[in-house]
Amino acid sequence: MQEVRKKIWTFPSFEVTRIACHAAAAVRVAYYAARRRIEALGAQHYCSLTMGVLDGQSILVFAWEPGADERLPAIVDTIAQLVADQK
Repeated sequence: MQEVRKKIWTFPSFEVTRIACHAAAAVRVAYYAARRRIEALGAQHYCSLTMGVLDGQSILVFAWEPGADERLPAIVDTIAQLVADQK
């Protein structure tokens, strides 16, 4: 059995409602942008992308199998960082 690798991005919400809404919206934007790119590469069977909330912070979790396209982690990482920086 091959080991699945995983990376998690946190979109901090702080204590302000406006910022919390922004973090939730940002994680959705990152999720859908990354999902479209993953599907365009035909790699949806080799990885998983999940969004949720952990300890009050919006998160994006990306897991991939070793046989997946080598560009995927960098692509998802770039999308998540670009969206998170748009504050």
